[in-house]
Amino acid sequence: MGFSNSRVSSTTLLSCISLPCLYLFLLLPNCIAIDTISASQSIKDGETLVSAGGIFELGFFSPANSANRYVGIWYKNTSYTQVVSVLNSKKPISDSGGSLAINSTIGNLILLDGKQNLIWCTNASSTLSRTDDTLAATLEDTGNFALRENNSSRSIVLWQSFDYPSNTLIPNMKLGGNNELGISLTLTSWESESNPAPGNFFLRRNRRPLQQIYIMSGSAATIMNGSNEVKHWNSGPWNGQNFVGIPGMNLNYINGITFSYDGNGGEYYTISSPGDSSISIGVLDSSGNFETKEWDEQKKIWVNTWYAINSECDVYGTCGGFGVCNIKMESSSICSCMKGFQPKDQEKWRKGNWSDGCVRSDPLECGSSNEGFLKLEGVKLPDLADYIKVEDVNECNDRCLKNCSCVAYAYISGPGCLVWSADLIDVQQFSSGGQDLFLRLPSSELGTHVHIGEYGVHWNFFFTLAAVSILTFMANIQTQNCGTLGSSILLGYQTCLLYGLNEYLLSSRRGKDIISQNKEGIFSIFGYWGLYLVGIQLGNYLFFGNDSTSMRNIQWARKRVWILTFLFWFLTIILDKHVEKVSRRMCNLAYVTFVLAQNFQVLGLLLLSDFTGGQKISVLEEAFNRNLLASFLMANVLTGVINLCVDTISASSVTAFIILLSYAFVLSVLTGSAEFVGIGLKFW
Repeated sequence: MGFSNSRVSSTTLLSCISLPCLYLFLLLPNCIAIDTISASQSIKDGETLVSAGGIFELGFFSPANSANRYVGIWYKNTSYTQVVSVLNSKKPISDSGGSLAINSTIGNLILLDGKQNLIWCTNASSTLSRTDDTLAATLEDTGNFALRENNSSRSIVLWQSFDYPSNTLIPNMKLGGNNELGISLTLTSWESESNPAPGNFFLRRNRRPLQQIYIMSGSAATIMNGSNEVKHWNSGPWNGQNFVGIPGMNLNYINGITFSYDGNGGEYYTISSPGDSSISIGVLDSSGNFETKEWDEQKKIWVNTWYAINSECDVYGTCGGFGVCNIKMESSSICSCMKGFQPKDQEKWRKGNWSDGCVRSDPLECGSSNEGFLKLEGVKLPDLADYIKVEDVNECNDRCLKNCSCVAYAYISGPGCLVWSADLIDVQQFSSGGQDLFLRLPSSELGTHVHIGEYGVHWNFFFTLAAVSILTFMANIQTQNCGTLGSSILLGYQTCLLYGLNEYLLSSRRGKDIISQNKEGIFSIFGYWGLYLVGIQLGNYLFFGNDSTSMRNIQWARKRVWILTFLFWFLTIILDKHVEKVSRRMCNLAYVTFVLAQNFQVLGLLLLSDFTGGQKISVLEEAFNRNLLASFLMANVLTGVINLCVDTISASSVTAFIILLSYAFVLSVLTGSAEFVGIGLKFW
């Protein structure tokens, strides 16, 4: 709608209108009506139009941190703290002499700067006989600014601001479009808070049978022609009352959405007014987030009531195909593969790049009886669903099962049966609300549930402790050589992990043999054995001299403990970031250095707790040393009690910290009390 030429010319006008014209009328004297300007009137910078009901105001404004001038529309009570529409968003006025008027010859609104250069004009045309009295532009109480041509028989809208949405959705504004006619009414983000030019994000309806809203990223051209679109967020299907991808959606989010059809292939939606004096709007900001706001008349500020994107899980396709995003997960990864699937690229997945998604562990056997559906509860349904008409949920199940390309189905109120034949993408686990998704899996994934622990089906960590003891006994190695052997084992084991062993250990596929069933526990023995041997060497270095019966000075040991603490924390960070993420399940090298760093840090704190000097070690350290097995068993009991009482997986960081602090305190009190009353349960 803007022009590249700065001076008014016939060539410029031809790019502004569909009918030729040779010149522009000079602006007529300043005499404006309350809500309307005619062909004999104009408004200048500093003047405004106000809708008949005093709801909206139109005038010149400058965005924050900008001297450029634009013509915009805003709620009158809010001044221009939130402009809902901008006429000349692509081409600002650089001075304060701008004016907006109607040129009756060409039948268009025109915007001129202080030097009478044409900045912007509407692209309207009509076949009616036109005079100055037939043209008028009115700011309506809906927020629409409309240029009309009136005669005795009818009134024709030549142009209206509602056909050119900015970044703000207000009640009664219509969004949507007609693909056949090339009509697309979308919200477009501003380039920045100080520049209302079109940005990189667009909010529009979907182009599939199910009503759905997307935030897209890309240029205006790619959005208009439907190519190279990048989805940024989606609302989930509309079920007649709300969008199922927005948990708990109610009138506090968006007031009364109505979908309509124009009979010519066009689909549109509007939001209705709350029905009271409150002001509610939706804004697509420059970062690509859609937010709803309400005006607080008492405080004279806008209050945010809802954001489309609250976390990384709300961003479209964060976990890729067949991945599930759960922001409540307290592990390093917010993404997990659906049951029966494993990461497509294990290396990327471990580094936090989940975009490649997951692939099936075992193939489907379509046409056989060895398939069924697993129910995933409370999730955001995947994108790209197809609708099929069925009588009930049972028929939906049967139709999907008989179709070899159907990978999942859902049955929800409103649309009914939804099926998916492509990758399940943009699935999110909700803490409340959500829908039930039925995932197609082979019978091997649906049989009797077999509990798989951290170390496998049958393996227990006590088996690992026993294996380490047996291997150490069989090696019969001298103390001064433990560090060398332990380091060699750890480096060799880590090399095997990097060359494919880690993919085998982390894969959900298991054979029926004992090794495959307990692969994590069996192979992690090498990591734990190496850790044990290195620990023996370091303990001997810190606390004993050539004579193993004489303890070194505690001051000497205290310094070395803290040096080793910082060294192992440094190694942990380097290994975790550049080699392989910390994994207790595999007991990789990063986990070994993590354990050493953590234990030396605790040991250092214990040593700091006793400053009596001499050869005496700390009281609490002696208490744990005299009750090693008892304190270890007590720690396991406390862990079990916590897991029974608290959902630790969903715990927040603050809750987790409080649990760990309480756990350490209770264990220390119990062990210290045993030492205080003279109980010693060390049997060797």
